Amino acid sequence: MKGVDLGPPQATSWTDRAIADYGKAIELDPKDAAAYSNRGVAYDDKGDDDRAIADYDKAIELDPKSADAYSNRGTAYAHKGDHDRAIYDFSKALGLNPKNASAYYNRGLAYDDKGDHDRAIADYSKAINLDPKDGDVYNNRGVAYAEKGDHDRAIGDFSKALELDPNLATAKEGLKRLGVPP
Repeated sequence: MKGVDLGPPQATSWTDRAIADYGKAIELDPKDAAAYSNRGVAYDDKGDDDRAIADYDKAIELDPKSADAYSNRGTAYAHKGDHDRAIYDFSKALGLNPKNASAYYNRGLAYDDKGDHDRAIADYSKAINLDPKDGDVYNNRGVAYAEKGDHDRAIGDFSKALELDPNLATAKEGLKRLGVPP
């Protein structure tokens, strides 16, 4: 049996293949909210925030109780710099799943980007209570404390971040800026 010549192989990333596969799943079942949400994640990984948001919108339309779809859409809005929409979506996700540490963390990032360090610190603290082993959260809370001028708390958080992840360069830089050797 002779094979069919398909020409040279096309270079595609895993995201391109995932987008194609989820597209097929959606063709087979246009009401599959998870397929839309997962394709949104793949679009988001490619940096195509608009298509990701469109897929998250559809996932939410099909399953309005999907905390993950709201959280993922919040991340896409944050990538676009639309922090108010991001905060709204992270808040909706937390209303559906109040134990979602990453939604608290990401909402904290959005508040921080808006300059609302108090709300950012509150969200980072909630994320830490839910997942105390995430050095990035301590690091970002340290940044927020430093921005507020609370250097003692910033130093404590940068130090904890380095305890959890000794290679966290931003925590080392934070300590150096505060005059503390890492």
